[in-house]
Amino acid sequence: MKKKFSIFLAIAIIFSLPVFASASDTFTTEDALIILRAVAGLTELNEAQMAKYDFNNDSNITTANALFVLQVVAGIKEAPEPEPELPPPLEPLSPQAEQTIRENYARGYNRPEIIASDVRIGGYFGTYNGYEVVTIGVKPREDGEPTPIVSYFWSREIKGIRIELPSGIQTHKNSSFIDLWSAHNQRLISDDDLLLVNYYYNLWVENL
Repeated sequence: MKKKFSIFLAIAIIFSLPVFASASDTFTTEDALIILRAVAGLTELNEAQMAKYDFNNDSNITTANALFVLQVVAGIKEAPEPEPELPPPLEPLSPQAEQTIRENYARGYNRPEIIASDVRIGGYFGTYNGYEVVTIGVKPREDGEPTPIVSYFWSREIKGIRIELPSGIQTHKNSSFIDLWSAHNQRLISDDDLLLVNYYYNLWVENL
């Protein structure tokens, strides 16, 4: 009973406060009221509100969360940085698309003994402007030495983000291949596309 009285008292105090202008415009005093009403059992927080107010990621909303909001509104503390929204999982290449890529790569290899079944697609990192982005090469040679797909890395800064990607990444469209960096230089692949390729490439490497 004492706890509920304290919460109602806090709500009354907040109602008497002027609406502060938050430096980050992330919260207002209304957010603190929403939290306190939920703590008092007067309402339930929806999923979006839980994500917004659960600063500790512990699924436990208390009066401390309301106090933190008020401190942010008053400029005493800074609002937490929102979690970056991750790109969605990639849909894998269809078997037909994979076969087409292998056939086109084998055809352009200029060695008649190389056929589609000799070609290996190592990783797929999305399709952008119709260009399928892959690591690709032929299977190991007869002596057991693998045919290298990646020889060195390019480094480039895109929108303040330093990315490093292997030179062996290729783009494929209309039966033709062009390396990723050349495709970006020719603006066939945009800066945003390249950042996505970098994300999916690193995710692929982590799961090797």
